[in-house]
Amino acid sequence: MGQSTTSLPPVSNPVTVHSSVEVVDSNGSASSTSLAITKTSPPSDGIQTMIDKAADEGSVIIQSPRVGYFRRSRTIKGKRAPPSCKEKQQVKEGQSDVSGEVIKILREDGDPVG
Repeated sequence: MGQSTTSLPPVSNPVTVHSSVEVVDSNGSASSTSLAITKTSPPSDGIQTMIDKAADEGSVIIQSPRVGYFRRSRTIKGKRAPPSCKEKQQVKEGQSDVSGEVIKILREDGDPVG
């Protein structure tokens, strides 16, 4: 979208938990369990890089308010409506969370969102 000072929420990295059980000692003592928690690196698909770059340029990435699948347009009674918005289109506040120009649509029809 266009120029704005809205900042994006921080994206946390996923945490991985590894657990392993040790063998019983020869003297008959009980086995012990070890637990290792590691923080994985952010995904390499460039989403975080894109968010950082957009913030540096003063752009806003609008995230989906719902969980589901992205659709450029609605289907009503089996007929497809025209797309809600297109790239290079000006939108006003009320049509979207912020006013400005749609620079790029980052999802394709059917991509999961939310």
